[in-house]
Amino acid sequence: MGWGQGHPCERPAHSVWVGAFLIARTPVTNEEFSRAIAHALGRPSWLRVPPLALRTLLGSELADTALLNGQRVVPARALAAGFRFQFGEVNEAVANALSEA
Repeated sequence: MGWGQGHPCERPAHSVWVGAFLIARTPVTNEEFSRAIAHALGRPSWLRVPPLALRTLLGSELADTALLNGQRVVPARALAAGFRFQFGEVNEAVANALSEA
């Protein structure tokens, strides 16, 4: 089921389009997100990719901008529009997303 077709993450009463897979009420780090995925899958989360390997494979600018420094996206417009998030914590959202996959 695609967006605009009754997707459970849509809130048609608001003019701000927000996808649950794009933002969260509270930003989390990649480490926290990785731990949530590992927890939902019942697997350990201990493997880290060295920054030098990412910079070598992707180039310094892309690796630093997209992966190493983070984005810290805050959903200010969505919250101001009254958007209600279905899940309050990253662990709940990831567990739900993976249970439906």
